[in-house]
Amino acid sequence: MPANFAQIARGDAPVLIHVPHAGTHYPGAAVAPFREGLDLRHEISTMADLHMDVVLARIGARLAEPQLGGIVPYTLVNPNARVFMDPERFNDDREEMNAVGMGVVYTHGHDRRPLYRGAMADEEREMRIRDFYDPYSTELIRLTSEILDRFGHVLFVDLHSYATRALPCELHAEEARPPLCIGLDASIHDPEPAVIADLASRFDSATNQPYHGTYVPRQWYRTDSRVRSVMLEVRKDQYMDEAHFAITARADALVDGISAWIARAVSG
Repeated sequence: MPANFAQIARGDAPVLIHVPHAGTHYPGAAVAPFREGLDLRHEISTMADLHMDVVLARIGARLAEPQLGGIVPYTLVNPNARVFMDPERFNDDREEMNAVGMGVVYTHGHDRRPLYRGAMADEEREMRIRDFYDPYSTELIRLTSEILDRFGHVLFVDLHSYATRALPCELHAEEARPPLCIGLDASIHDPEPAVIADLASRFDSATNQPYHGTYVPRQWYRTDSRVRSVMLEVRKDQYMDEAHFAITARADALVDGISAWIARAVSG
């Protein structure tokens, strides 16, 4: 198992903030058989939730301030590019993104063109699952278990971003694209209505558009109401310059809003 499969920090509150798609490192890129003409850096930057790891760090700093309760959340960040391995995909036929070559191991890019010269070798795909996907999933389960053992409940905050204009690979491109998409499972994992109402009041938002649902570790999925989960999909123009892939001053308002909401949610 590689040492850089995940970046993990333990906290002192029943909240786990997960950033699975901000990473830009592609292990073994120098020898990968990419198709001719592929601009790997551009592909990674286009598909990544760029700077969401920076947003997370700023949220952590805000939550640590006394006025927000001095909260230290648990955090889990994927440092590797999602085009190498996507830790939030189902590793079976349930995964709808398999239809566009974007399952656990991507075979196609944002424009639905192949990433590689030919079919990926089975051994390569198996390595990525064995050495990256499986240990990442195991760590996520272990952190969730630790929080449940310590506090008896956990709020899982799945932090993402999405392009202002729909990418060719998107499956729900016709849906609304609000500044904030609040993803819910419509199940026992949804936070209390007052918590969701508080979140919605802080942003111009919509629920489950254009991204649907939220992430719950498989061990507790729809069996344990102690695990509550929200997916936050931030439209990229709310915090970055999409043309130049640069974070902007608008990120400050985003950080303030999410931090205040987490503090409210954790305090009950």
